[in-house]
Amino acid sequence: MIQTILPAINIANSWNQVAADFYRVSEPVFGGKRLSWGPYGPFEDEIKSLPMDLQGKRVLVAGCGSGPDVAYLAKQGARVIGLDFSEAQLPHARQRCVEPGDAA
Repeated sequence: MIQTILPAINIANSWNQVAADFYRVSEPVFGGKRLSWGPYGPFEDEIKSLPMDLQGKRVLVAGCGSGPDVAYLAKQGARVIGLDFSEAQLPHARQRCVEPGDAA
């Protein structure tokens, strides 16, 4: 059992150490109005993998990191819960969801 927990602890510790720098560097890439499924795309408005109407939908984002997807979904009206191994990433996700009407 401990062998399966250790990799997750190592991942969380690694992300906790780089969270602030990652957020600062990635904000220009992930902080826009378009949801990107990676640093170079594809963009959600191009591939349309999500339902058209997210208003009031409850969404769980496992591995939300600094939260660009959480913020995007909240701005579309979804009620979002973001989870991540890295407790240092979660404040960045919350910071992205500070506009009135965000439901994350």
